[in-house]
Amino acid sequence: MNIVKEVDERVDLFSVSWLFLGNTNIQEVEKEIFKYNFLSNNHEVTFIFYQNNSVIHESNSWGELSSKLNPLLWDHDEKLKVSCTFDKTTVTGLIIIDQKEFIKTLPKSTRKIIEFWNETLLNNKNISIYNNSIIDIKLSTIDKKRTKRLFSDLEICNTISITPENLFYFGEQLKKSELSLLHRHIIQVTSLFCLKVFCSKFRENPDAQFIFEGYNSYSIENPEKNKLVDVADTLYTIYQWIFSDSNTSSKLGILRNLVSLSNTNDFRTCFSQNLLKSLFSNHQVYMKENIKQYFEIKNKVTEFMFNLLNKSFDIYDQYKITSRNTALAVLSYFFTVIVIKSISKQKTDVLFSPEIASISIVFILSAIIYVFMIHSDLIKKNSSIKISVSELKSRYEQILCEDEIEEIFNSKSLSNSLNDNSTNNYHLYVVGVLFAILICVIYFSISNLGLDFFVKLIIY
Repeated sequence: MNIVKEVDERVDLFSVSWLFLGNTNIQEVEKEIFKYNFLSNNHEVTFIFYQNNSVIHESNSWGELSSKLNPLLWDHDEKLKVSCTFDKTTVTGLIIIDQKEFIKTLPKSTRKIIEFWNETLLNNKNISIYNNSIIDIKLSTIDKKRTKRLFSDLEICNTISITPENLFYFGEQLKKSELSLLHRHIIQVTSLFCLKVFCSKFRENPDAQFIFEGYNSYSIENPEKNKLVDVADTLYTIYQWIFSDSNTSSKLGILRNLVSLSNTNDFRTCFSQNLLKSLFSNHQVYMKENIKQYFEIKNKVTEFMFNLLNKSFDIYDQYKITSRNTALAVLSYFFTVIVIKSISKQKTDVLFSPEIASISIVFILSAIIYVFMIHSDLIKKNSSIKISVSELKSRYEQILCEDEIEEIFNSKSLSNSLNDNSTNNYHLYVVGVLFAILICVIYFSISNLGLDFFVKLIIY
């Protein structure tokens, strides 16, 4: 009977056993065991010798264990076994001794295998892999915030912190180190990850189903590993293209539409180089339409802002004209009724009769109140324009870039118009003139009619 080797490797445990009969040359067994010297020399392992499935000897050293063995006591057909077990939980980081057996024990579910590598790349600084010698693969730090930004519109952002890019770079390190089995596995996982990101819906009950919805509906069910490797380059190129800028949603929409129109059962044909060409050309058409709409929107916003600007100028001009006319009317009254009368009478002690004094004071006070009312109306209209500008700005912040928003909504002309202090100065000037005239009228009224008349006028 030849020596039969059995290997079992999981994330937390590595075990290798050699089964042989009693007539086997023990030196041949030792040759096989010595292949794992690198493990026993660097880590604490447990060697166990079994005879007819019963534990006979146990040791942390093969040398110590082999010294206890006596082949002369074994029957030729006796079933013997030596096992070597390594508890991986006793060391930091992930160690992989046998790539093939390690991959066999990994989760078969698409969701779980992505989550496994997510946790592995997040929680380890390096991975040690045996390939004739121990090879240390240093892992780069995962930028969780970047992943959240990239996948902000996707459900996957709530559970996954890595991106296909992280897996791709890890795979490239494996490739450089000639760790072909694990590299191929990572390629498959990267392809599954890309499909999960691209698809409209993902189901797993129990087989994986990637559904692309657009003009039609196309489903990829439980893709074969070989096919995942075949389309890996195309999938990763699409991933880079989609997430290369902020136009993610539209690119995903174009991809899903094109895939949904596929009439082939072989998803390798669907994700061929022809798909890339169609993606790029469709996106160019989309961008041209987008640019046209963009300029239309920008022109509409600019036109609206121009109208608001003109409206604000009209409001200010209207206020100035109205307040100026009010002041001129009062001045005209003052000069017509009072000054001209004074010149014709050649004296100031008979300028005001009780009736003229009362009417003059009421007229001027009414003018002052009217000026304050139209100024208050001006302030309300100005506030209304500012609110309209603010609402328009918030509405188009998602469409126009920051510089364009700055250019349109924070322009010097608009700022000067909305924050024009000249009307306040003009208001104070007009009110000042009216109050000056009022004081003159009150003064001459008191001079002509006496203080008693003025007091009675205020009281009654």
